[in-house]
Amino acid sequence: MLKNTSRTKITQKKDNLFSHKKISKKAKFCFDERVASVFDDMLERSIPYYKDNLALCVDFITQHITQYTTKNLAQKPLKNTSQKLSQKHLQAKNQTNARIYDIGCSTGNTLLELESRLKASGVKAKLIGIDNSSAMIENATLKAKAYGADICFVCADCNEVEYKKARCFIANYTLQFIRPLKRVAFLKKIYDALESGGVLILSEKMTSPNAMLDAQMIEHYHRYKAKNGYTKTEISAKREALENVLVPYSLQENIALLCEAGFYINDIEVLFKWVNFGTIIAQKV
Repeated sequence: MLKNTSRTKITQKKDNLFSHKKISKKAKFCFDERVASVFDDMLERSIPYYKDNLALCVDFITQHITQYTTKNLAQKPLKNTSQKLSQKHLQAKNQTNARIYDIGCSTGNTLLELESRLKASGVKAKLIGIDNSSAMIENATLKAKAYGADICFVCADCNEVEYKKARCFIANYTLQFIRPLKRVAFLKKIYDALESGGVLILSEKMTSPNAMLDAQMIEHYHRYKAKNGYTKTEISAKREALENVLVPYSLQENIALLCEAGFYINDIEVLFKWVNFGTIIAQKV
């Protein structure tokens, strides 16, 4: 994981946004400056196995990019001495061809970790983070600067972006905030922009089609949040604020959306599942 030096230490504020009585019950959740300032703490205390799952996603993408680079180089035979002498140049050129998008990148944690892993593997890639919250992008940019990471962060609506051809897309806890009627179109844009063999990693909060099991999953999740220091008032207030803002689908529904967007069922796998959270990887073949 990333380590801070004394010169680049980044303070992390505690999430107590919903502990204040002055917060209106009618106020809806939004990714403003207040949320952005405590978002890293919110992620770690609200998403089960957040750091483990982030590391899992980074590991799969690093494997994918490394294997892609090696395969790409193997397909370029070196016919003469001058080509052999410039092998390092060819390798560097191919390494920079891989483009990776993180859609809904928030404060940039995934791309920061990925940049570190790829750099350690001797692989370069174009890392692009997109989020429609200017506060999130500002925080992500500051963190990248502090770590000396070469990442481009862009404030934009993910539904409106014209994506360039990319090797990987990441959309962790993003689809659930997109209006249901726009989700297939969003995933179709990703599918069309993916290179052949490219992958999409998708993480979501999920529901169960079984009402009883869904209620039990929610109750278990609330107990998880309570163990992480959230009060019943905070849990209830945030749930109300997220109503009709975060609209989760079941695992089966998310896989169906991916298939509708163009992915084949045999090219979709579940990487991680914990009660009502899950991560899916899909490859375009």
